[in-house]
Amino acid sequence: MGLLKKVRAFVQPTPEGKIVILPILRGRKPHYGESVDWDIRVHKKGAVGPVEYTLENVLDVGGTEALYESGKKLVEHLRTVFPTVFKYEEFELAPIKEKEGEKKPSAAEEAVEILAK
Repeated sequence: MGLLKKVRAFVQPTPEGKIVILPILRGRKPHYGESVDWDIRVHKKGAVGPVEYTLENVLDVGGTEALYESGKKLVEHLRTVFPTVFKYEEFELAPIKEKEGEKKPSAAEEAVEILAK
């Protein structure tokens, strides 16, 4: 399985919005998608577009300081785990499996699991 299949967004709902970590694929013709960067954003319910990922904004959408810190750590980890250029390195990111009838872990729980490895 190629590294591209392992790239995905992380979403953590909050009472008044959500925190989103997005992979941004970059490259120039003919090498589209050869590198990945990670962006973390705060979205407020009822508003279009993201706001900056700051502690104040996370708290404003009902998040916690712990959620803010775990989001920062997850982005730092993702930036080191995924190579700048896909073709130079392969990395096995173990998928978090969801059992039937079991609640899917939150983005914060996934971050803790990923960072624990």
